[in-house]
Amino acid sequence: MENKVLESLESTFVIILDKISIDTSNKGLLDVRDRLKKIFSYNVGHGKGIRALFVVKTFILLAKHNGIETTKEDIELAQILGASVEIMHAFALICDDIMDESSTRRGRPCWYKQDDVGLQALNDGIILMNESFHTLKLFLGHKKSYPIIMETVHEMMRYTTYGQHMDMASNSNNTGPRFDLFTKSRYETIVKYKTSYYTFVLPVRLAMYLFGMKSKSAHRQAEELLLKIGYLFQMQDDFIDCFGDPIVTGKQGSDIADGKCCWPVVRALELCDESQRRHLVANYGIKCEQNVYKCKEIYRQLNLKDVYLKEELTIYEEICGDLQNLKNGNKISKEIFEFILEKVYKRKY
Repeated sequence: MENKVLESLESTFVIILDKISIDTSNKGLLDVRDRLKKIFSYNVGHGKGIRALFVVKTFILLAKHNGIETTKEDIELAQILGASVEIMHAFALICDDIMDESSTRRGRPCWYKQDDVGLQALNDGIILMNESFHTLKLFLGHKKSYPIIMETVHEMMRYTTYGQHMDMASNSNNTGPRFDLFTKSRYETIVKYKTSYYTFVLPVRLAMYLFGMKSKSAHRQAEELLLKIGYLFQMQDDFIDCFGDPIVTGKQGSDIADGKCCWPVVRALELCDESQRRHLVANYGIKCEQNVYKCKEIYRQLNLKDVYLKEELTIYEEICGDLQNLKNGNKISKEIFEFILEKVYKRKY
């Protein structure tokens, strides 16, 4: 089922690109048409596709749980909806790579690193963002759920910009890490707004609205669970950035050099002694392999890998406990959250 959804995602992208492409009769915009195809081809897809997968899988499981048989059109619309989230995600990644001055994304040079792109990538990203909304209008504009779907996308992306700001403020303009901001509380807030809302809450809520589920209590219940899963996901992301294999992850970890407020450094600052703290503060946020190595050495002294594995298991077990207590009165299936959780737990990239 999962492979089938991901395989169909590629054909869905082709359908969307064909639909949103500027008509050839509009001679004045032919270069824009060509640019859109180039941006789309390089940036959309190529990843795990989990956001689209979560939309489609949630829709299917909701129908199954409520005893409703889905039609071909239902599934196609769910796929379009999921694909629109992936297009929006591509926009976010383009911007994120520029702000982080990243070199690679998914095993290839970042879009802005292309010789003929540079900072024009900013407008390219905005084009993708608007084509995501354009896609929703073209394919779902006739649905009763269209207004609330659009409102939800706007809300979640607004939240994401808040999280992105907080993330960047940790080392604003590379002037040096703000270690006074490297607290567990602030880290949890960054994760909630930068990652959890648009990676987990958004896909599931969109599927719920497409299905016709408007219950505020059901959406609130889903959000509470998904925010916890989102925290687990970002904690893993931060750990993988530091300790992961670039060949497996498709990108070179840079959180230490970039001076990010991320899980390893937040936990290290909680656990280290004064000497370790001085060395960590002196070397963190410096774009030099030797300084990065010194930070990782402190992480090793603190047995941060073991700390991570224990915390990962604890959070996983807490979420499993929440799922056991999940009430089905709102007609929302706990299979949805079990599926998403299993996709996240123990991942390597």
